[in-house]
Amino acid sequence: MQAFYAIPEITQSFKDGFEAGTHMGEKAAEQDDKNQLLIGEEIIPTQLVLRPDRYDSIPDSLYNTKTGEYIPVNFDRITVESKREIHLVEYIFIFLVSLLYAGGLITAFISFIRLLLAINKSVIFEWKNVKRLRWIGTGFIVAFICNFIVEYVNYDFASNQFLISNYKISFITLLKNVNLVFGFISLLLAEVFANGLRMKEQQELTI
Repeated sequence: MQAFYAIPEITQSFKDGFEAGTHMGEKAAEQDDKNQLLIGEEIIPTQLVLRPDRYDSIPDSLYNTKTGEYIPVNFDRITVESKREIHLVEYIFIFLVSLLYAGGLITAFISFIRLLLAINKSVIFEWKNVKRLRWIGTGFIVAFICNFIVEYVNYDFASNQFLISNYKISFITLLKNVNLVFGFISLLLAEVFANGLRMKEQQELTI
């Protein structure tokens, strides 16, 4: 489902990245104060998750074209466009983290498919399935960590660049990810399977 909803974003990101890459060689490399290679500046949409300073009042309003009136509104999240410097080190780092994120989800997906095929063949309580469950859990946890890193980079940029009256930029999205829950559940099931197999082996040795 994540891949399905992300298709338009992935397509647009690939198109923008390809166009930026074709023009990258036309610009001379510059050095900033930190001696990091500066690729250039881009106008990037940034999503801000907002938390109001007060919950007993609604500070903003939107125009309702149907009634011709302004209605009170409390913004939860908004998307703004801002100019951002892109450094080569940061670009490569985010790219590698994104690859690791995709690798974690692909590993979990492949292990899950192999687990389903094994269960379909009535091969359930086997050590191979324990390993598959552990791979599933590890893949989800790696994906969560990678997503956390990317979200933290965006949050750090947003908190340093924007100050919105009546609101504070929230960091709740750093922890709002189901991958961590799926990872822990998979590892828990792996330990349950492992303990069951150990008990089974002990009983067979006793007999």
